[in-house]
Amino acid sequence: RKPLTFHQLSQQIEGNVPKDKNSFYVSFDDCNTSVYTHAYPFLKQHNIPFILFITQNLIGKKNFLTAEQIMIMAKDPLCTIGSHAVNHKMFRYHTPSEASVEYEQSRRYLQQLTGQAIDCFAFPYGRRVEVSNQNIKQLHETEYKFAFSAIAGNLNQQWLSGKFYLPRVNVSERVVIRD
Repeated sequence: RKPLTFHQLSQQIEGNVPKDKNSFYVSFDDCNTSVYTHAYPFLKQHNIPFILFITQNLIGKKNFLTAEQIMIMAKDPLCTIGSHAVNHKMFRYHTPSEASVEYEQSRRYLQQLTGQAIDCFAFPYGRRVEVSNQNIKQLHETEYKFAFSAIAGNLNQQWLSGKFYLPRVNVSERVVIRD
């Protein structure tokens, strides 16, 4: 299996290149400190690109990444930063104006913090009971290029949901990787 860079992943999502069944991408939602202390050293050692979906209001909270840790990883070419909203709340219960603030404020904040373009989003919780069609449609009207759900699947199943509600494979935090 071959890890995808963010550019390669984007190309596959946009349909500019065929989807490679032998490739994968790594992403983290919420981003607790173990991403920095355990996952990042492993990914760096093995040259595996990854996406961090950051919730703005969790930055610096107990057991979550600090702004400094995010900036360190954002400088690494292996790392791409994505938004996971301002607050980690179910989008289905946001009004359109609240959802708009969640999309745009988090994007602007993360761009200022990292100096990177923030092109992707992951819905907090991300299952269909927590994300409405209106949320997905509204996100489509933003400057994000694509977004991820918490629905199990792979990019070959993109036709199920379009590029603003992409499936992913969830890996439990209880998984232990040994060299």
